[in-house]
Amino acid sequence: MKAIVLGALLLLVAGCNLSDDSQVLPQGGNNEDCDRCGVCDDDASNDCEMDCAGNYGGDAVEDACGVCDADPTNDCVVDCAGEAGGDAVEDACGVCDADPNNDCEADCAGDPGGDAVEDACGVCDADPTNDCVVDCAGEPGGDAAEDMCGVCDADPTNDCVADCTGEFGGEAETDACGRCVGGDTGRTACPVATFVAVEDAFVRELAPDANHGGEPVFVTDRENATSFLKFDLSALPTDIVIRSLSIRLTATGAESFGGNGDVNVYFSSEDGWSQSQVTFGSAPSFSDFIVASMNVANFVEGQDMEIEIVDDPELMERFQSEVWGNKIVTLRLASPGYRTAFHSTEANGTSLHPRIQVAYQELASFEVPPVADAYVRDGAPDQNFGSEIEMRVDPRAGAAAFLKFDLSTVPNITIQRASLQVISHTGFAYGGNGNVFTYLVEDDSWEESELTFNNSPTWVNDELGFWFIWHDGSFVDKPGINASEKLLAPVLDAYEGDKLISFRLASPGYRTLYRTREFTNPDQRPKLVLYYLPD
Repeated sequence: MKAIVLGALLLLVAGCNLSDDSQVLPQGGNNEDCDRCGVCDDDASNDCEMDCAGNYGGDAVEDACGVCDADPTNDCVVDCAGEAGGDAVEDACGVCDADPNNDCEADCAGDPGGDAVEDACGVCDADPTNDCVVDCAGEPGGDAAEDMCGVCDADPTNDCVADCTGEFGGEAETDACGRCVGGDTGRTACPVATFVAVEDAFVRELAPDANHGGEPVFVTDRENATSFLKFDLSALPTDIVIRSLSIRLTATGAESFGGNGDVNVYFSSEDGWSQSQVTFGSAPSFSDFIVASMNVANFVEGQDMEIEIVDDPELMERFQSEVWGNKIVTLRLASPGYRTAFHSTEANGTSLHPRIQVAYQELASFEVPPVADAYVRDGAPDQNFGSEIEMRVDPRAGAAAFLKFDLSTVPNITIQRASLQVISHTGFAYGGNGNVFTYLVEDDSWEESELTFNNSPTWVNDELGFWFIWHDGSFVDKPGINASEKLLAPVLDAYEGDKLISFRLASPGYRTLYRTREFTNPDQRPKLVLYYLPD
């Protein structure tokens, strides 16, 4: 029996010796060691040990945070950062920290840290370029779009568009003359006039004396039949430029005889014919130059076919010349390989009648006074008449007048037409017809105060137009106006050149006296009027 003292308690353990200083003396001669838990053996490695609470053989364990107890469920643990009792946690992407706000999350496809996002239409992927978007009406994937005027709808046909000034939703528009007008432009649309033919007829070679002017159709048939149309433009102002022109005819029958369907348009300067009298034998002469063409090859039998020639340059030029002339236009129609019938002005229904539509712009004018004017007489070959208040055109006296104009004061304009205008206060016929012709003087170096018959400059023999003037012997102011197209070319040459232009006035059989630049009334002085298109 061994005695074991635990604290103040003395224990008796049979046959064991205590292994520390508190053991009692062995009894009965047994020398085995006994540990603190009363286990006696010779193996010191399995001796009972004291737990952290001071109890031999106890279960208390000190956890990582230094807390000693026998409850392992409340043990302090080391976090992912290696800190005992720390708050760091490794998120789904393997990032370890104590900030839950930055934890990696799974995207809409379930991929932790993935880039997939569900768009407005519920489609989940990582491609932002194909994301469904919300339209201007707030509908995901909708078709509504806001146009340039801020209107949101899904109808592109009503989208706001830019006007001719570039303003979206603006009210400016392009008129028939090709100009941007209305809105904020300050311009108004150019006038458009429609003219129905005043005369139409066809003539037949096989019936040279027959008149076909009162029929409901006019016909072109190779060399067998041609047609004539006459238009009266007298309702148009004179000082205009045609900017657009169309001629419209309605074919009511067409038959091919080997041609390509072309119906050619020719111009005639003879306007005295009438549809009630014209025949093949009396038909007006015409230029053989084809001004324009229309084609009837696509004509469908039994159906009227409207044919239109639009803005043909040659046709516009011919009509323009007549606006500045007698305002009567005669056209001849012929086809080399087709027989075609067109509705005439006698057809039922005015919409079928031949017509033209003219869009025009009125011209502005700039007046240029002469810098020199004088006349010369062969009866006084060395005398100067430059300071007088009248100048004489007199074939019997060998008198002719000269005028010089300086165009350097003319602004930067596009000249469309020129008109030489003078005032005659008396005249007398010597068997002439009243025509006074204008000639170009190429040498502009002459001076008003030095001009005589002997030193007068030479002139170009081709006349630049004329005016007709007639007096009964009394003193009555009458204008002489030459607005011939022939004036325009030399005026443009001078305007683009040295700015000087001179004219000579002469008549083969009529005496007239004209006011000069020295005359007291400025309204009756000579002038060169230049017509141009305003902005």
